[in-house]
Amino acid sequence: QDHHQGVFFDVRRSLWSAYESPDVEVTGRFFVNNSDVNEELRDANSYSLGYEYKMDISRPQQAAVRLGLEFHESVAEKGNSRLIDMDRKVLSLGGSMSFPTNMRDEESLATVSLTVQGNQLTKKMIKNLEGENVSVGGSAYSVVGGFQYQL
Repeated sequence: QDHHQGVFFDVRRSLWSAYESPDVEVTGRFFVNNSDVNEELRDANSYSLGYEYKMDISRPQQAAVRLGLEFHESVAEKGNSRLIDMDRKVLSLGGSMSFPTNMRDEESLATVSLTVQGNQLTKKMIKNLEGENVSVGGSAYSVVGGFQYQL
């Protein structure tokens, strides 16, 4: 059996300070109305770190396991209580399985993949239309799957 592994690292810088913040109007009792606010956006960094382990199960069948961590900085100025944007941390775990679609042609492969991802948004207090403090942020989870067929 053949095994492959890799570590991946990525840094991205987004130059949001060159853009004007969008005018957003949100209606509802618990949300802030940003339509009259023109906030300064700041440049922000994103960092990603990943690990992948691939193994040949039986030629050409292959399986892979992936683990990833990400951090995305908010574009809102620190201490800004009007712009709804928070730092985000992401943890993902996924895997895939490749198998031949034609036993006579080992190059013709199909791959099924599945990833579970957890997002943690930093909690932040904002003011609603009545001027009350409201907490935003928290956790969100997602599951993503896919199918790829190689012609």
